[in-house]
Amino acid sequence: MDISSELIMDVALNVVAYLASGLLAIVIYSAMRRARTAPSVATTAPVAEGMKATPLAVSNERMEFVKFGDAAAGTAVSESKTSVAGGSRSRSHQRGEIIRVAREMLRAGAPRERIQRVLPISDGELALLSMEQN
Repeated sequence: MDISSELIMDVALNVVAYLASGLLAIVIYSAMRRARTAPSVATTAPVAEGMKATPLAVSNERMEFVKFGDAAAGTAVSESKTSVAGGSRSRSHQRGEIIRVAREMLRAGAPRERIQRVLPISDGELALLSMEQN
Protein backbone atom coordinates (compact mmCIF):
# COMPACT_ATOMS: atom_id res chain seq x y z
CA MET A 1 0.00 0.00 0.00
CA ASP A 2 1.40 3.27 -1.09
CA ILE A 3 1.32 6.32 1.25
CA SER A 4 0.87 9.52 -0.67
CA SER A 5 2.08 12.93 0.38
CA GLU A 6 -1.51 14.20 0.45
CA LEU A 7 -2.40 11.69 3.15
CA ILE A 8 0.62 12.71 5.25
CA MET A 9 -0.32 16.37 4.85
CA ASP A 10 -3.92 15.68 5.94
CA VAL A 11 -2.77 13.80 9.05
CA ALA A 12 -0.25 16.55 9.93
CA LEU A 13 -2.87 19.27 9.51
CA ASN A 14 -5.33 17.34 11.70
CA VAL A 15 -2.71 16.95 14.46
CA VAL A 16 -1.80 20.64 14.30
CA ALA A 17 -5.47 21.65 14.36
CA TYR A 18 -6.16 19.46 17.43
CA LEU A 19 -3.14 20.90 19.25
CA ALA A 20 -4.10 24.47 18.35
CA SER A 21 -7.69 23.98 19.51
CA GLY A 22 -6.44 22.46 22.79
CA LEU A 23 -4.13 25.41 23.42
CA LEU A 24 -6.91 27.87 22.58
CA ALA A 25 -9.25 26.11 25.02
CA ILE A 26 -6.61 26.29 27.79
CA VAL A 27 -6.01 30.00 27.16
CA ILE A 28 -9.75 30.77 27.24
CA TYR A 29 -10.26 28.69 30.40
CA SER A 30 -7.38 30.38 32.25
CA ALA A 31 -8.59 33.84 31.18
CA MET A 32 -12.11 33.09 32.47
CA ARG A 33 -10.78 31.61 35.70
CA ARG A 34 -8.47 34.56 36.32
CA ALA A 35 -11.28 37.05 35.66
CA ARG A 36 -13.55 35.22 38.10
CA THR A 37 -11.01 35.24 40.96
CA ALA A 38 -9.54 38.68 40.35
CA PRO A 39 -9.99 40.96 43.36
CA SER A 40 -12.07 44.04 42.84
CA VAL A 41 -10.14 47.26 42.84
CA ALA A 42 -11.36 49.83 45.33
CA THR A 43 -11.06 53.44 44.36
CA THR A 44 -9.92 55.83 47.03
CA ALA A 45 -9.91 59.57 47.32
CA PRO A 46 -6.56 61.26 46.70
CA VAL A 47 -4.42 61.65 49.81
CA ALA A 48 -3.07 65.03 50.82
CA GLU A 49 0.64 65.51 50.23
CA GLY A 50 1.59 65.69 53.92
CA MET A 51 -0.47 62.68 54.92
CA LYS A 52 0.72 59.14 54.58
CA ALA A 53 -1.78 56.47 53.53
CA THR A 54 -1.75 53.46 55.84
CA PRO A 55 -3.97 50.43 55.53
CA LEU A 56 -6.53 49.91 58.25
CA ALA A 57 -5.84 46.97 60.52
CA VAL A 58 -9.06 45.44 61.76
CA SER A 59 -8.72 43.54 64.99
CA ASN A 60 -11.49 41.28 66.22
CA GLU A 61 -9.71 40.20 69.35
CA ARG A 62 -12.61 41.13 71.60
CA MET A 63 -16.15 41.61 70.39
CA GLU A 64 -19.02 42.08 72.77
CA PHE A 65 -22.64 41.32 72.01
CA VAL A 66 -25.18 42.88 74.33
CA LYS A 67 -28.69 41.51 74.76
CA PHE A 68 -31.15 44.06 76.03
CA GLY A 69 -33.71 42.72 78.45
CA ASP A 70 -36.13 44.19 80.93
CA ALA A 71 -34.03 46.88 82.58
CA ALA A 72 -36.32 47.03 85.61
CA ALA A 73 -35.93 43.31 86.32
CA GLY A 74 -32.19 43.49 85.66
CA THR A 75 -32.15 40.74 83.06
CA ALA A 76 -29.84 42.47 80.62
CA VAL A 77 -27.03 40.08 79.78
CA SER A 78 -23.76 40.71 78.06
CA GLU A 79 -22.06 37.93 76.15
CA SER A 80 -18.45 38.36 75.21
CA LYS A 81 -16.93 36.43 72.38
CA THR A 82 -13.19 36.32 71.91
CA SER A 83 -11.88 35.42 68.50
CA VAL A 84 -8.78 33.31 68.27
CA ALA A 85 -6.50 33.68 65.30
CA GLY A 86 -6.26 30.53 63.25
CA GLY A 87 -9.47 28.84 64.34
CA SER A 88 -12.40 28.74 66.69
CA ARG A 89 -12.47 28.11 70.39
CA SER A 90 -12.83 24.63 71.72
CA ARG A 91 -16.30 23.23 72.31
CA SER A 92 -15.77 22.86 76.06
CA HIS A 93 -14.75 26.50 76.33
CA GLN A 94 -17.95 27.53 74.54
CA ARG A 95 -20.07 25.39 76.88
CA GLY A 96 -18.30 26.95 79.86
CA GLU A 97 -19.14 30.42 78.55
CA ILE A 98 -22.80 29.46 78.05
CA ILE A 99 -23.02 28.02 81.56
CA ARG A 100 -21.38 31.15 83.03
CA VAL A 101 -23.91 33.42 81.28
CA ALA A 102 -26.81 31.19 82.40
CA ARG A 103 -25.53 31.32 85.98
CA GLU A 104 -25.44 35.14 85.81
CA MET A 105 -28.98 35.21 84.42
CA LEU A 106 -30.20 32.95 87.24
CA ARG A 107 -28.59 35.24 89.81
CA ALA A 108 -30.33 38.21 88.18
CA GLY A 109 -33.67 36.40 88.57
CA ALA A 110 -34.43 35.64 84.94
CA PRO A 111 -37.11 32.96 84.38
CA ARG A 112 -36.00 29.54 83.12
CA GLU A 113 -37.98 29.86 79.89
CA ARG A 114 -36.18 33.10 79.00
CA ILE A 115 -32.78 31.54 79.70
CA GLN A 116 -33.58 28.57 77.46
CA ARG A 117 -34.88 30.89 74.75
CA VAL A 118 -31.72 33.04 74.81
CA LEU A 119 -29.06 30.38 75.38
CA PRO A 120 -28.60 26.89 73.93
CA ILE A 121 -28.79 25.14 77.29
CA SER A 122 -30.60 21.91 78.21
CA ASP A 123 -33.14 21.37 80.96
CA GLY A 124 -30.69 19.21 82.90
CA GLU A 125 -27.93 21.81 82.85
CA LEU A 126 -30.37 24.50 83.91
CA ALA A 127 -31.71 22.30 86.74
CA LEU A 128 -28.18 21.70 88.01
CA LEU A 129 -27.42 25.41 87.91
CA SER A 130 -30.61 26.29 89.77
CA MET A 131 -29.84 23.60 92.40
CA GLU A 132 -26.36 25.09 92.73
CA GLN A 133 -27.91 28.52 93.38
CA ASN A 134 -30.06 27.18 96.27
